[in-house]
Parts: sequence; structure tokens; C-alpha cells
Amino acid sequence: MMILILILLFVLGLELVLLLKPNLSFGLLLGLGFPIGFGIWSILLFVLDCFGLPINNKMLLSFCCILLLLVFSFLIWRKKGELQFLNNRLDLKNLFLEFEKRPNSINPFYVTLFGLVLIIIFTIVSKTLYWPIMNYDSIDGYDLIAKLIGAEGKYNNTVFAPDNPIYTVRSFYPPLLVHALSIGYIFNGAHSKLIAVLFLLSTLIILYNLTLKNQSHIVAMVSVFLLCIVPEFMGQSALTASNPLSACYILMALGFFDQYLISKRKGDFYISLLALAFTIWTRTEAVIFAVPLFLIILKRNRKNIKLTLSKLSLLTVFTLVPFLTWQLFIKTLSSLPSAQPVIKKLFLDLEKLTDLLGQIKTIVFNTNMYALGFYFILFAILINLVFYKKSKATHAMTFILIFSFFMYVWVYYQLDTDYKIIHQGSWIGSGFKRGLFYFLPIGCYYIGKSFFTQMLFVSEKTKF
Repeated sequence: MMILILILLFVLGLELVLLLKPNLSFGLLLGLGFPIGFGIWSILLFVLDCFGLPINNKMLLSFCCILLLLVFSFLIWRKKGELQFLNNRLDLKNLFLEFEKRPNSINPFYVTLFGLVLIIIFTIVSKTLYWPIMNYDSIDGYDLIAKLIGAEGKYNNTVFAPDNPIYTVRSFYPPLLVHALSIGYIFNGAHSKLIAVLFLLSTLIILYNLTLKNQSHIVAMVSVFLLCIVPEFMGQSALTASNPLSACYILMALGFFDQYLISKRKGDFYISLLALAFTIWTRTEAVIFAVPLFLIILKRNRKNIKLTLSKLSLLTVFTLVPFLTWQLFIKTLSSLPSAQPVIKKLFLDLEKLTDLLGQIKTIVFNTNMYALGFYFILFAILINLVFYKKSKATHAMTFILIFSFFMYVWVYYQLDTDYKIIHQGSWIGSGFKRGLFYFLPIGCYYIGKSFFTQMLFVSEKTKF
């Protein structure tokens, strides 16, 4: 039953994406299906829960999913003439015949990277499916609540019982991951970790195909390979943690926003907004990524006031609705304060800032955690700034990455704590370290777009 529901959610995700942008490639459709489908599932469970309906009722959930499928299918049928992807089918037979006729069209560098990526994926997927859930955040938070949803049929369950509450700060994170994990417990799946596998595979597929929009297959595979060799990211992707999920949605949000700036097509913009909303519905601090998008829209469309207001209004709605909805909901879960220790006024503490930046430097450039991932991203940014006039296509993404990173640092600066000692479990040694995942997949996409990469692979036109 769990497999059938997953297939249904995949199809729902595909249909919603096609309604937003009918001319997507098969590769992007394949990557977007599950993340968008799980987002739809989470919204469905949240709405049913708010109406007091049991969200562990198999018949009710199946009926709602099938109803949504019929609605989406009807809407797609009405605009079937716009579905350009039907004319872009991948003809594997002709592809292999081409290789047979021209063996030298097979690029050995591509084949090598592809083989290494497959080995890494096989290792991570094996670890994910055969190891038990062992990360404390999931044991004490995500997976625990998902199990209780399967048993009790509501988010406000035994964890938040007034007479014997056992919740922690992890219980107040937005619910997308919890709702996704609950599929296994509601529909009697083997275990919930399959969700982590689906998100990892989706991230890699989206990264490859987004990069391929403007670059060759070689560059797209390089981008995927650079992400796959980041130990901390791949290791966390084997766990039921929210940070890799957020990284997937941020890749979608910023990647499609970048495509929108190039194509000017509304579909790219709508998918970007939807992914941003799902990111915030996974981790609320992701709201910071809306700020640079807001500024870019304001700058790019400043001559067209009507268009500017329309885009900014949509961005505001897709940002604030998930953020405020969850803030209001968690206030109903417990009478005890759940807020983070944040200083709610601007201040300047040079000693704290120095200590904070010192700890950040230690984490960001730790090759045991991130290999050379952030070195490559920083190198790409510097090259694009040096060749500023020749790297016009990267200007917006350069601004987004730099501005978002400084905002992310500022969030930790506003926390009411000092940064004298860094250790596992500290703000920087734990939260900030995993929050850096936001910048890894989109950073690899950025590397694929960079001026240096374009020059390095300028002659590579082969498919494989």
C-alpha cells in the first residue's frame, strides 16, 4: 500500500508541475515529482488535521489523493495542447545506435564520473535502507512524531500531552518531513527511510537537469559529482533529517528562479515560489532566501510597476503564508515557550562577531566535512567577480548566494549566546553546520554556470 501511495504522490507532483509549466523536460519532471508530491501530501495532512479529521485513516487519505489526481488530470486534459514535453521523448534505441555508429562520441571523462556517482549513490542508498534511524533529531523529533501520527492520527499527539509532555525543540519544526515520514507508519511500510532516498535521488536529478538547461552533459555531470563527494551532505542524506530536504527545495527555488530570469516564463517563477514555500514548510529559517529574490525582482522590473507589484505580492504570499501558518499552529501545541533565544534588536558586539566568524571559518573550510565543496563555490564566485563583464549570466545568482549567506550568518549573530567554544551540539557545530546544506546543491549548480566552467568545457558538445 505504501508503494501505491508513493506512486500516486509522484504522479500528483508531476501533474502540478505540468500545470505550472507545461514544457518541462522529462529529466526535470522525474526529479520534481516526489518533492512536489510530498509537499502536496503535507498540505493535505495539515488541512485535514486542522479540521479535526484523523490523518491516519487510509481510506480518507487515499480518497483525497485520488480526488486531487482527478482534478489535476482534468485540468491537464483541458490544456493538453500546451504539453510540449510529449514531443521530447528520449529515444534510447536511436541513442544507442548513434553510439554504435560513432563510438568516439562516448566521452570517457563523463563515463568515469558517471560510474563514480553511481558507486556513491549505491553506497548511500544501501546505508539509508539497511541502517536503523540513529540521528537524535529524528529519534527525538521527526520520526517520533511520525510514528505517533500513524498511531493517533493527529500532529498534536502524546508528545504534547499537557499532563506529561515529552516534546523538545525538534518537535516544533515545520511538518513537511514528519508528514512524509508518516506515510510509512500510516500505510504499514517497511520503514520510513525510503523518503530520504527519494529526496536524495530527486536532488541529484534536478541538479543535473537544471545545469543541463544551459550547459553540456559533461558540465551537468561535473556538478552532480561535486555534490556527491561532499561527505557531510551525503552522510546526512542517509538520515531522516530535514536539512537535506531543505537543500533540495532551495535548489528548486533558486534554480528555477534563475531560469525565470533567463527565460522570463511564468512557469519557472511559479515553480520557484512553490519550492520556496515548501522549503519554509520544512525549516522556517529558509525565509531568508526570499529577501534577495525580493530585491532582484524590485530591481529587474522597476520600470513596470504593475508587473513588479504582481511578482512581489506572489513572493510575499508564498513566503509569509507557510511561515505564519506554522508559527500560529505551534502556539496551539503547548503552553510552554518554544521560541529560540533570539535578540530582537540590532546591536554591535565586535568580540562576539569575531568569535562567530572564527567558528564559521573552521566549519566551512573543514575538508573532512565538506571536502573542497565550499572552496569550489568560493572560487567560482571570485572568478565571476573578476570577469564580471563576461559573466553576466551569473550576476543574479552571485548576488543571491552572497546575500543569503550573510543573512544566514546574521541569524546566528542575533542568537543570545557567545561563540567562545565550538563543539558537537553547539549552535555552529550542529545547526549552522547542517544549515550550510542550503548552499551546496545550488552552489554546484552555480559552479556549472560559472565563467571558469564555461571556458573549461567550451568545446564539449557531446551528450555523454
